Amino acid sequence: MGDGGDDRRGHVRQRRHPDTQLEPLRAAARQAFLAAFGAFFVANLLMLVFGAVGALAFAEGDFVSVLRYLDLTLAAVVLLGLNVWTTQDNAAYAFGLAGAELTGVRGKRPFVVGGIAIAMVLALSGIYEALPQYLVLLGVLIPPLGGTIIGDYVFVWRGTLPPLARTRFVRFRWTCAAAYVTGTVVAFGTDQLALGLPPVQGIVAAILAVPLFEALARRAGWHTTHVVLAAETR
Repeated sequence: MGDGGDDRRGHVRQRRHPDTQLEPLRAAARQAFLAAFGAFFVANLLMLVFGAVGALAFAEGDFVSVLRYLDLTLAAVVLLGLNVWTTQDNAAYAFGLAGAELTGVRGKRPFVVGGIAIAMVLALSGIYEALPQYLVLLGVLIPPLGGTIIGDYVFVWRGTLPPLARTRFVRFRWTCAAAYVTGTVVAFGTDQLALGLPPVQGIVAAILAVPLFEALARRAGWHTTHVVLAAETR
């Protein structure tokens, strides 16, 4: 009887064990929810109120600039640092990781701190005013890259990429680079002339430029594509 009771109690403990393991996760999830709820509904509302008050009193909606007008530079730097850290933590991590990989330095902490410092300096310098132009520039430079990839996939590889193990890569494919430049020029030109949708036109131009430059390269006797080795036969 005693052994049976011990077995049953042990069985009950085994069944409850997974639930007790999940308790820390439940607590962490609860804390994350409360933190996000408080940050969005409380802190965000406060920042909106601060911005409205600053706009009414100083004709300036940026509360950091309002603090600078009040000679509270230290408070402005602290607020800006917290803002950068909480909104751009992923970018800071990526900056630190890229810096460590490029330089071969063990540890990304110096690059994370340096990236945050650079971001704060840029923010204080008023780079926000150039954000619309930066977004337009991205719309000119990035879409033709996708168009080049599409054109290469459709017209050069006919929709089927070769296995990487049997591919001997060339160092530089100037045909694709020329197609990308063509798409970028088209996107930039149509943006300056306010004609149509520049990103879409840049994509289309890059797609069509790939087979054009490939044909010119073949006619000139230049080999610009990767070499696909024959499959080994057993």
